[in-house]
Amino acid sequence: MVGFVHDASGSWTPALLVILGSVLMFFVCTTLAVRLVPKGR
Repeated sequence: MVGFVHDASGSWTPALLVILGSVLMFFVCTTLAVRLVPKGR
């Protein structure tokens, strides 16, 4: 996906933004998943 974005745009900036967006989504999903686990575990 990153290679496709780089080829389509001709620049690394949008490709790095795709990576940053993926990391942020992973962080948000992980944070929400941890909050849903009962405290006793």
